[in-house]
Amino acid sequence: MRATSTDCTTILQELRMAPRDAALEGTVMSALQDCICARYGIDERTDTNFEHLAIMSIKTHDPASKGLSPDALAKRIRQYDCHQTTLVAKMKTLFTMYVERELGISTDDDEVARAKTLEDYAALVAQALRDARGDAA
Repeated sequence: MRATSTDCTTILQELRMAPRDAALEGTVMSALQDCICARYGIDERTDTNFEHLAIMSIKTHDPASKGLSPDALAKRIRQYDCHQTTLVAKMKTLFTMYVERELGISTDDDEVARAKTLEDYAALVAQALRDARGDAA
């Protein structure tokens, strides 16, 4: 069963209260996977690349994109990108802002920009959660 945006808020609230132990990054990763699937309206649980997940979401919600390959859709998105900021980057930014708001944390914008996968971002979130409580890594 696909999680909803409401479920995502609950998942992140529970994560906010989770123990800051050695398993924190795995817990964060699982929560982020559930939330990105809910926010993007997809069921993907194996691919963790932000760009791929955003493209899957676009294909799911845009009838004109359904028949396109992921590469063709990525090219189409870049072709119509008049502001040099892709829809994929916007989707990632909105997702990370949502996560940080719900968790009451802040991460470095440059580090988030370099995060290409959910694993990369989960490590940043786990560290920010530890820092928020003053816990050691």
